[in-house]
Amino acid sequence: MSKRAFDPARRWKAAIPLGIVVLGLGVGRHTARAAQATSPAHPAHAPHWSYEGAEDPSHWASLSPEFARCGSGHQQSPIDIVTKAGTPLEAGAAGFEAARFDPSDTRTVPVDIVNNGHTIQVDTVGSGVLVIGKDRYVLQQFHFHTPSEHTVDGRSYPLEVHFVHKTEGGKLAVVGLLFEEGPENPALTPYWNRMPKSSGTPVDLGRGGVDIRTVIPARLDVYRYAGSLTTPPCNEGVHWLVLKEHSTASPAQIEAFRALMRHNNRPVQPLSGRAVHTDVIR
Repeated sequence: MSKRAFDPARRWKAAIPLGIVVLGLGVGRHTARAAQATSPAHPAHAPHWSYEGAEDPSHWASLSPEFARCGSGHQQSPIDIVTKAGTPLEAGAAGFEAARFDPSDTRTVPVDIVNNGHTIQVDTVGSGVLVIGKDRYVLQQFHFHTPSEHTVDGRSYPLEVHFVHKTEGGKLAVVGLLFEEGPENPALTPYWNRMPKSSGTPVDLGRGGVDIRTVIPARLDVYRYAGSLTTPPCNEGVHWLVLKEHSTASPAQIEAFRALMRHNNRPVQPLSGRAVHTDVIR
């Protein structure tokens, strides 16, 4: 999961599954461009890291002092989710307040898709809101990993998407969705058709927003745990909500992404005594 910091815009609506909606006036594209230029996902002189060779995940902590947490952290992500060990979340549990999507907070934003060399990422800054307790986490972007980063009872999946949300104060919450091989997923089509073949300039997908609720399962049962970014600098304090139910992607869709990225998953990390809770996004 990669981090991005942007200022939210105002309203959104979705008309197709996980689709782009052209609406009226919203935040100016120059605002998103300026924020993108300073985003941690695209730093100007960041240490190089990779998923292979001498810069693979086992070496991240040694590549730069900025990446030290990748090796020294005790709340690292991803993890293997052991279903039988999940404990029901009790109301008012510290750090795990009730979570819900806020459909009334609709926004219009510019939408881009970019190959950043590590993943295919859709920037849709401000197009949705996840509320946890009193904190409002605004959707910033979503991106994909193959194979999945999280595993369930030791099982890996061919694809995973992370929907990254952020508060004004900088706190992060990520909704994760695993994909099984199966029927073609039409929600992926608008993005798979525009996936940049090489890293570089983002592709403009128009103005609008993305309604993640049209691609994630109708049942919003989740596993919740305290974790980290799954890419350098591996900062901790990330609130993870991994959906229990899975979506599907066709073999052709999976292979199209795999052909570009080969593999871009960090191996699972030690749980280190952390609790994994079962809950429902309201």
